[in-house]
Amino acid sequence: RSQGRGIFLINRITQLKRWIKDRKEADEAEGLPASTFVVSKYVANPLLIGGKKFDLRLYVLVTSFKPLVAYLHEQGFARFCATPYVANALKDDNLCSHLTNVALQKGEDAYNEMHGGKWSLANLCLFVQGRYGAVCADGLMRSIEFTIYHSLKAMESVMFNDKHCFELYGYDILIDDCLRPHLIEVNSSPLALHHDTVGSTAEGESAGGCY
Repeated sequence: RSQGRGIFLINRITQLKRWIKDRKEADEAEGLPASTFVVSKYVANPLLIGGKKFDLRLYVLVTSFKPLVAYLHEQGFARFCATPYVANALKDDNLCSHLTNVALQKGEDAYNEMHGGKWSLANLCLFVQGRYGAVCADGLMRSIEFTIYHSLKAMESVMFNDKHCFELYGYDILIDDCLRPHLIEVNSSPLALHHDTVGSTAEGESAGGCY
């Protein structure tokens, strides 16, 4: 699924067990194969800017897996929630303060159509540098690159390698308040239409500007 569909929050294992039971019964009733799902640990201490949660969308171009050759695009961006973050308020009716998906945020009154609740990666780095210093800002980017590199190495052995082809991935990364990056997911078809200036600039230039 995409655009935040099918995502929900739980804070008790009993909630998950109940959902699995209900989902299994629904699949059996409709004659469908068992549903698959992913459970991710919630990062409880996200870095906040202006009291709002955000994550990063970064673009990675892979031209070879054997040997691994990958490039990180310089025009990534940060996606912000439109509503303030409230810790320990894990409720499905409060998803827009936890999930940055644009499809969800567009329904909020505070959503800004012009910039789409986004900062360029360059602006985010300037913010981190101003608050924490240049060393911490540089260390954060090195940690992000480390995370991306090892995620690609983890799937290197199972990827088909063709020197005439390339792969473009969209990395979603969350930063916590200790400036540690957390890999949320990797999208294999990351390009989509954007009506805001920041997102359209990054995705429109994804074939160039890599390093």
